[in-house]
Order: sequence, then C-alpha cells, then structure tokens
Amino acid sequence: MFKNFPVIVDTVQKSKLNNIVVNSNDLKTIKLSLTINQSTKPIDLTGATVRIAIVKPDKKTVFQDCTITDPTTGSCEVVLDTQAFIISGVYIAEVMIYYGADTVAVTGRFSYSVSSGILDNSTVESTNEWQSITKAIADAEGILIEAQSGLENVTEQFAENVTYMQMPQRPTFTNGEIDGMEYLNPDGSVFRKESYEFGKDFVIERVTVNGVTNSFKYNLKTLEMEVV
Repeated sequence: MFKNFPVIVDTVQKSKLNNIVVNSNDLKTIKLSLTINQSTKPIDLTGATVRIAIVKPDKKTVFQDCTITDPTTGSCEVVLDTQAFIISGVYIAEVMIYYGADTVAVTGRFSYSVSSGILDNSTVESTNEWQSITKAIADAEGILIEAQSGLENVTEQFAENVTYMQMPQRPTFTNGEIDGMEYLNPDGSVFRKESYEFGKDFVIERVTVNGVTNSFKYNLKTLEMEVV
C-alpha cells in the first residue's frame, strides 16, 4: 500500500502547487508520481535517467533515483527513503533529468511538509526497527553539529529541540502553497514558527520563537549559510 501523491513539475515554468503533508513515522509508503513537463508539454524521457534532490529542514540533502513509468508522457515515480521525511518541517525538492553524461535539465522546485508522528523511541517495541535506527542516527548527527558550534550549548539546545519537535504542529500556507510550520503550545498559541522563502539558488529560513525572529539564507549550490 502506498500513499500516492501526484506532482507536476516543469523544466521551464514554476512547478504547480502541491499541498503534500506526510508523517515522520511513515515507512516505504510515500510515493511521488511525477509528471515532468517542458513549457506545459510532457517531456520525452526516452533514454534519460531521472533523479530527485531534496533539501531537508536540517539542510542536509537526500538524492534518489526515480523509476520512469512512461517515457513518452514524462511520467516517473519514486518511493521516498526514510531520510526524505524523518524529521518534521518543510522539505524542498527538484527533479533532475540526465541525458547522457553531460546534459542535465532541472525542474522548478516544489515543497512538501512533514509532521511528527506520535510514536517515538520510548515506544520502540511498536515501531519498525529500521525506522528507530535511522531516527537515532539523525538525532546523533544533530547533536554532533551542535557540538561543533559550541559544546556548552548542546544540552540546552537539544532539550529545546526535543520539546518543540514533540509539540502539535500545523503547516502554514501562502497562496495555497506550503511555506512553513508552526509548533503549538498546549493552549493553542504559537511557540515556534518556521517559514521559508524560495529563490532560484537559495532558501531563506525565518525562525520565530516567543516573538523573536532570526533569518538564515542557505545557498543550495554550495550549502553555505549566512545570517540575514
């Protein structure tokens, strides 16, 4: 059984809006059925290789091969790996079409949102073993990154992350497109808000906690970050 999400992307025009929300506890069930156009007409994928590149909320990248299902209509599909939805937040994706060794066409970007599942490591007996392992690895990687930026802040920051990641969440929309995530206090007020602005080669992330906003700009080519 799959959760099938149709996605239309275009190599020339902006991708159509996709209100996709999945759960971090899904496993091998998230399928994207991709239709690749060029100026609104299906692109011929005969002899091509198609891959999807995804930037996670922690700014790490997931890269997967897609299966071409009908080359003449630009149709292909991909079942997302666990790393493509393991943490909550907004994910940014684009599709890359390879013709031979030196020709690549890249589509416009689209986004999808991941909400945290109820089950966590405290209920490991009820979870898939691999899902628990990958989540533990992601948690460990997050701790390591924080340690490199300042060991004295690791414990405090990690505790804060665990707190807000377990809060109720709701995606936010602009013109029908997912552009962020809110983390809610028990009374329904917003504790933390993450919003994203997508450029051609960059993403600006704005994080607001208790009314204080910090903005970060990520270069999608170099994966470098600067405070803005």
